[in-house]
Amino acid sequence: MPLFDRSYKPGAPTQQAADIDSLVCANSTCRKCHHKGMRYEPWNRQDSYVAIAVCPSCGYREEF
Repeated sequence: MPLFDRSYKPGAPTQQAADIDSLVCANSTCRKCHHKGMRYEPWNRQDSYVAIAVCPSCGYREEF
């Protein structure tokens, strides 16, 4: 089920989380195509936070 359908909204819960996790993504390498630099996609709701690294080259997605 997509995150949006589970009441998640786009965005990080805090600016600190966004700063740290976007840096992690920027320095990550795609496990599928080995592209350097993943796009940060944050989702949150009141009780939960999900950060997803998305490869801009092949579209591979990894939650962390």
